[in-house]
Amino acid sequence: ANQKIVFDYKKFKSEKVKSRILSPVLLKEDRHYWYVIGVLEGNDSLTTFALDRMSNLFVTNQYFKPIKFDSDLYFKHSLGITVADENPIKIVLSFKAFQGNYIKTLPIHETQNILKDNENELRISIQVKPSYELYSKILGYGSDVKVISPPSVAKEIKQQLRTTLQNYK
Repeated sequence: ANQKIVFDYKKFKSEKVKSRILSPVLLKEDRHYWYVIGVLEGNDSLTTFALDRMSNLFVTNQYFKPIKFDSDLYFKHSLGITVADENPIKIVLSFKAFQGNYIKTLPIHETQNILKDNENELRISIQVKPSYELYSKILGYGSDVKVISPPSVAKEIKQQLRTTLQNYK
């Protein structure tokens, strides 16, 4: 196929609708939402678009050269659909022992490595790129988790928790 698609797109944070021409390489589902990943006309890097924010989509008669794309490699250090244009970092998380049982059964990420496992805690490391999905995942464990390192991730979690507390004045 390798046919370009044309569609209108509206971001959640914008009122503007933009027309896009994309050479699609992957259709991907993440947390019950569907996305198309491809290369925008006039661009070299991959871009992700949520299907629910697309309208007036049609397949053109314009063909593009096949794009080499390894989705496993592309998403290797990602939690979700967001792939930041930066190197992955080692994140160390400490879980209360009870929650740790679940983390051992259903790892957070394929790079998960157990650093400590005793009656008090499960300490793991993961190698990922910081993203909204990462912070949401950590915040979802509530008081059962603590970010040990790096300081930048711990700082972001603290800030988001402070902001959350402001909702309950």
